[in-house]
Amino acid sequence: MKIISTILLFCCLSVSCLTLADEMGPDARSFELTLKSFSEHCQKMQCLPPFKANAIYTREEIAALTDPLYSTLNKVAFEQAQVWSDTILESDYQAAGHTRLDQIYALYENDILIGYRITYSEQAWETSGCDYYNDSGQSREDALRSCPEGRILESSFVSPVFTTFIRDSNQFAEFKHSK
Repeated sequence: MKIISTILLFCCLSVSCLTLADEMGPDARSFELTLKSFSEHCQKMQCLPPFKANAIYTREEIAALTDPLYSTLNKVAFEQAQVWSDTILESDYQAAGHTRLDQIYALYENDILIGYRITYSEQAWETSGCDYYNDSGQSREDALRSCPEGRILESSFVSPVFTTFIRDSNQFAEFKHSK
């Protein structure tokens, strides 16, 4: 009996520690419906009425952004990037592990805030064509110097009350080489 209890406890702890993409709060269903309508009216953040998307933050320029808003959305970006260990990082990429919030759009329908679209990234390296997996005793940092550098980039939609966030199906995590 003690063995079964131990196994059950281990399984429960393992499941609760899994990194899950997206967060579905109490507003999830209505937010998903709103996003569906938004997506039908907006292509690449260029919208037709009654929708619009305003860039309120980019790494280069800060517009109408409050510190609590940035802080909250930065936490969402970090949480969303955690799933990469089970997706893109299982292939030929390594990431530095420091998530950066790159862009925030405020999304509106009839001038009412319906959510945010955030884009976030991490410094990363493509390891398929370099000596990263060579067992020469090099440190990880030294081995990565021979690998092409870039960033893993992804976007997510966040509800206006921050209880639901959903990865943008048009911008799942992808590696982009540095120029």
